[in-house]
Order: sequence, then C-alpha cells, then structure tokens
Amino acid sequence: KHVLIVERMSAPDLPNHIVIKKSEMPLAGRGAFTTIDLPADTLLGEYTGDIISKQEADNKKENRYFMGVKDESGQLLHIIDGSNEGVAGWVRYINTAYNRETANVFPRTIDKRVYYYTNREIPQNSELLTYYGDEYTAKLIEKVQSLGV
Repeated sequence: KHVLIVERMSAPDLPNHIVIKKSEMPLAGRGAFTTIDLPADTLLGEYTGDIISKQEADNKKENRYFMGVKDESGQLLHIIDGSNEGVAGWVRYINTAYNRETANVFPRTIDKRVYYYTNREIPQNSELLTYYGDEYTAKLIEKVQSLGV
C-alpha cells in the first residue's frame, strides 16, 4: 500500500484550498495544487518577495523565483525575488506550463504589483500552471529532453 504524503506549507498566505506538493512538471520541484474546483478569473494571490533591480538580479546565481514587473510599454520597472521563503508568498510555487494552451493561471500587473488569476475553470486536484514565455520554455524543454526526463 502506497501513502501519498502532501507537504502542507506553513506560509500565512496559503489558502486552505491550496496544497504544495511535488510538481507533475519535470524538473520543477514543488508545485501548487487546488483541492477544490476554481472558477475562471479567480484571484489566487500576489507574487511577493524582495524588490530588486536588474543589476542585483544579474549578480545573483539563483534566479528561479524572479518575476519581472513591467509598465504598460514593456519597460522593466523592477524584479520581485521570491527565493526567500520568509518573505515570498505561496504563489511562487506556480510552475510553468509547456505552452500557453495548457496554462490555467496568468499574472496581472496592477500598480507595480503582480497578482495571479485563473484564466478558466480549474478542476479539483489540478496543478496551477502559468506560462513563463517562449524563451524560458524552449530552454526548459531542451533541458528536459537532454536529461531524458
């Protein structure tokens, strides 16, 4: 008999209907899953962390939890570094989908802050996935294929 162990995060902003456990995405580590059906256009939470400049980001080795915040013209304003678990919220565990079509979550920038919303109904027990962009995804797919994962 196999027992599934679900890691319950203690982050104060983790809603009761979200669990953090091993992601279904190769090489992703942990992911965020809903334990209830979520309606379309549901606010999930804010992407939080330390606010850093592009120069500070370029000097860091670990960029796994970086979120660039841009203005309406596409100009980078700052970067949110969600790597510090003491500062970052649970939405940092929303991983990338391999294409836009399978992403069920999207970021929305409002007043220089980033919020994640559902982009359609999401069934219970689904992993929450967004799309990090074509360049990131191409590199990720190449890495997954090279490792045979």
